[in-house]
Amino acid sequence: MIRHIKQERTMDERLSRQGQKGQVMVLFILGIFAIIGMVGLVLDGGSVFAQRRDQQTAADLAAMAGATAYLNGTGTVDQRKAYAESV
Repeated sequence: MIRHIKQERTMDERLSRQGQKGQVMVLFILGIFAIIGMVGLVLDGGSVFAQRRDQQTAADLAAMAGATAYLNGTGTVDQRKAYAESV
């Protein structure tokens, strides 16, 4: 009788363990997708910051070129302003 109860218990343990074997694979795949998604967001975010920095540099250089043209120009204030805006 005790042997029969032990066998039933071990069968139940085996069946419950077999049902859990696939869980590791599902969790692993979900983890991989999450990691790939985060890497993609990091790369996109870095690209956005680099692009913004390049655009700000271009705007700063354009402002400096206009100010230089205004200060180094000859003629009246209106002529220097028109020249600086054309640069």
